[in-house]
Amino acid sequence: MALLAILGLLLLIFTTALIASVSHNTQSYERGKQTSLALAAVRDALMGYSLMANTKPEPPGSLPCPAQNRQGSPVSINVATGKCAILRGLVPYRILGIGEPLDGSGAPIWYAPDADLAGTTNNLRNSSGTSKLSLKISSANRTEAVAFVLVAPNQPIGAQQPNTATTLVAAEFLEGINGAANTTQYDDLKDAQHNDQILAMPLGQFWTQIEQRVFKDIAKLLQEYLDKCKLHPWAAGWLSKDGMSLSTVFAGSVPLVWPPDCSGEFAPAPPADDGWLRTHWSGLFYYAICDLAGGNPPNAGCLQVTTPTGIKAAKVIAIAPGAVLTGQDRSQVDKENYFEALNADNNTGTFTQMPVNQHTQTFNDVLFIIQ
Repeated sequence: MALLAILGLLLLIFTTALIASVSHNTQSYERGKQTSLALAAVRDALMGYSLMANTKPEPPGSLPCPAQNRQGSPVSINVATGKCAILRGLVPYRILGIGEPLDGSGAPIWYAPDADLAGTTNNLRNSSGTSKLSLKISSANRTEAVAFVLVAPNQPIGAQQPNTATTLVAAEFLEGINGAANTTQYDDLKDAQHNDQILAMPLGQFWTQIEQRVFKDIAKLLQEYLDKCKLHPWAAGWLSKDGMSLSTVFAGSVPLVWPPDCSGEFAPAPPADDGWLRTHWSGLFYYAICDLAGGNPPNAGCLQVTTPTGIKAAKVIAIAPGAVLTGQDRSQVDKENYFEALNADNNTGTFTQMPVNQHTQTFNDVLFIIQ
């Protein structure tokens, strides 16, 4: 009888421990799920902000400054430098039009943008820019450039004492290099001493999305010219800073300024977008018209575009270069420093198109078939 009682007690203890373990695991799973959803929502809101144009002073490709406290407003910008007063803080959720983002433990999510993408600095904001912000992928032992980093603190570790003071201390929320004085390097390491959960926007993915947004404005200008003049504008000189087309030039850079007549050449007047398109993107999009005896507009497609599903014929194409890849030097004018595969040589008739979800570390061109 006593033996049965002992066995019953042991069974009760085991069952209680098992239930507690399952409950703890369930809670951890739910907290992790909530954190992942919150991080993704902030990432999407930041990309939505960056893709906007003509509703804020900065061009597409810009990011807001961090918030210094949980009130959610961006910090001030240094008038002399045009840079954010701080480069690591909390998510500026008010300017993003969302509620305060919290992780599964109830802690506020931290945010750091690349210094050259936030504030009002005069640097060009296009895909030829590099990032000072990096994330170490611990599992792969590699570091990649990113446009912004989001960090969910999760529950406190060790002596951390998160608080809601006006000025928050990063080290009370974040571990290791994430909470150190440095504001440009981050690490996704997770172990007994590190439980930060990170979501970053790789620089390549960031600019690929921005380039697709920019092309919408380019396509609108080109279509307006075609509708009015019944021909395509001639190309501008490769890497041209003024965007002016050159008569009978079939390949070069996309012309960006509306012409006063149908002569095929642009006048150097600012476009309707207040100049951000020409200021930040002149020369970077490659442009080619089919060079046929029929002239302009071409009566057939003589441009060959190699795709994963076969070769397509086109009359007019444009190519965005994507972010700078290893080995490329955008201070040089040769095309291999901007484009890859068939897009990088000096031919004007054969090109390579790859879906953006198939981009690699060695190819990130975004090719648009205009006609």
